[in-house]
Amino acid sequence: MMPKYVPHYGLEIASDIITAVRAISDKSGKITEVSCKSCPSSGIRDGAIKELGLLSEVISGLLGGLSASCGQRIKSLTVSMPSLRLKVKRSSGLLPISERSNKIITSSDMDKVTRQAYNLGLGIDEYVLCSIPQSYAVDNQSQLMNPLGLYSHRLGVELLLVTALYPEAQNLISSVERCGYKVKAVISSSLAASLSTLREEEKARGCCFLDIGYDFIRMLVFKDGTLRGMECFDFGSKDLDCALARELKIPYELAGQIKASYGAAFAANKDLEQEVLVSQKDKTYRPIKRRLISNVLENKLRDMFALIKERFSSRYRIEDFPAGVIVCGKDALLDGFLESLEDSLGVAVGLAKMEGLPVKDVSLAGAIGLVKHSLSQYPKIELFKLSGGRNIIEKIARKSKEIYQEYF
Repeated sequence: MMPKYVPHYGLEIASDIITAVRAISDKSGKITEVSCKSCPSSGIRDGAIKELGLLSEVISGLLGGLSASCGQRIKSLTVSMPSLRLKVKRSSGLLPISERSNKIITSSDMDKVTRQAYNLGLGIDEYVLCSIPQSYAVDNQSQLMNPLGLYSHRLGVELLLVTALYPEAQNLISSVERCGYKVKAVISSSLAASLSTLREEEKARGCCFLDIGYDFIRMLVFKDGTLRGMECFDFGSKDLDCALARELKIPYELAGQIKASYGAAFAANKDLEQEVLVSQKDKTYRPIKRRLISNVLENKLRDMFALIKERFSSRYRIEDFPAGVIVCGKDALLDGFLESLEDSLGVAVGLAKMEGLPVKDVSLAGAIGLVKHSLSQYPKIELFKLSGGRNIIEKIARKSKEIYQEYF
């Protein structure tokens, strides 16, 4: 007997915090129940694993706690790749199919040409996190999204590959597997966040997804429903904390708390005369005006946004993003953050939202995205279902037809 549900697990790893998530879905694949646990990270810095043992110890405790609270043993999970050294590259493949008399393109042809492009594009020291067909070419026609069933002499494909350094990926996998868990897949944390926040309509129209992470900011570009590009900036929310700690002469940990509670991205035209009492080492308190806090943040954000705009403007056009720029991350909640970014980029900017999910906290977007990716890969078995058009009998008939077309 088939189980009523199959739980899916994800593990989002970052330099500041690690989050484990368990999700249950209904028969349609919709997530109906979510359980999360988080803890401070250890053994990882600037998106790179520095001490494997420390990281594994944290992971073991976190997943053990999630397993105990859910009353179910965790066997495998999808993990996010925190590295800022991800690469986006393009590869192409070409498959002659003229030796067949009817020359009809089958799903097998599409798989073959995609695998060819994958193998040609993969470097010796690279680990592929995802491969996404950008378009297919049929004879003299190009930019086709689905050539299945068309007649052709040859089939080409343009493939986008997102890769990590192989040693970094293996270190990440090892940190999890040495705790007794199997890693089903490794994907980019930002791509995972986009899976739980972006609507299909936004990706189809064209949008820019800006993920404000702890170590770095990653920009994903979508068009025609597909990931078209990825950029990475080597600064993130920790740079705002560092600026506050340096300018206000306060501990780094305290800077993050003050930023979240009293920070604003626009100091001008706001009532920021409130004073914040900061504890000193001698157990006295020092008052700091909220306006000073916001001035520091505004100046730092101005520098960061200028660098984002420089790359944004040099590689893309505003017309490429009818759905605008969608921002994800805790710092995007700062008062005036979205307005300031919109002024800088000259394009509509909105806050990412998680719709149709039992949780709304966008800080969990990456973790939830991991289980959504896992669900998308999970085979849905619908034996002898006569309505719905995708039962096993139809699948067998379609595959038989493709084999006939390919060889006869």
